[in-house]
Amino acid sequence: IHDRGFSVVNGPLISPDEKFMYINDTLEGIIYRYDFSVNHGTIKNKQIFLKFSPTDGFPDGMCFDKENNLWVAMWGSGCIMRIHPNGNILKKIHLPAPNITNICFFGKDNKNLLVSSASIGIKKDEINKYPFAGYLFEIKNHDTQGIPTHTASINNDTFDIYCSPNI
Repeated sequence: IHDRGFSVVNGPLISPDEKFMYINDTLEGIIYRYDFSVNHGTIKNKQIFLKFSPTDGFPDGMCFDKENNLWVAMWGSGCIMRIHPNGNILKKIHLPAPNITNICFFGKDNKNLLVSSASIGIKKDEINKYPFAGYLFEIKNHDTQGIPTHTASINNDTFDIYCSPNI
């Protein structure tokens, strides 16, 4: 156990330079950043990277672009955010669904941006207001490119996990 006390955790995500690990405590509206050692597999120095107001939504899935900016899907506010490594919000893109769940780059050279949403949590009287809830969206003209994801494997006596960037 490296940390505890979260309400709902999303991530983790390792920075492209492998110096930091980011974790969302979604219900608290906080992105935490830890110092990360790829050589030792350790995290330390937990810090609040960014705390959102309830009107901003709640941070869910996330990814990085080639400029080391963090892209975060925001549950409850219908947007994605591009965040500079210093924590400044650079861009907000609003989508026609309130519960944005995840975001990733894909395609040739990772130039396509895919965003998922959920229809869960939409009240019956809001269905007509949000007919695109539960859809996948491709964002065009976002002026950036994603980075290749990393391959990871964890082996021990209890379980094996293998991840590949091309799955």
